[in-house]
Amino acid sequence: MKIEPLIKLVNEALAAQGGGPFIQGPFVEADTDRDANEAVVTGKLGGRDVSLTFHVNSGKAEHAYLVSFVDDATGTHLGGGEPQSTFADSISAYKWNTALAELKELG
Repeated sequence: MKIEPLIKLVNEALAAQGGGPFIQGPFVEADTDRDANEAVVTGKLGGRDVSLTFHVNSGKAEHAYLVSFVDDATGTHLGGGEPQSTFADSISAYKWNTALAELKELG
């Protein structure tokens, strides 16, 4: 999974909401099981340690791509998203404005 283009799309989505950038840290890629693949990217946003997870459910024909965003210190899922037909669609549909507001509340 190529992460750099996905991070670029995330940063564009964050910028459109007046936030960001997500500053990429270590990257970990792991097969979570034989039917799903994940890539986890840790980094910083708004001075907080956060993780972005890109998940592919290879058992689904459509709406198999999901993005999730978590505050590392609290484990709080920020914003929200539903699986889409591509990562670009999932990033575009993600509730980044909600994620930024929730991150701000965490301090």
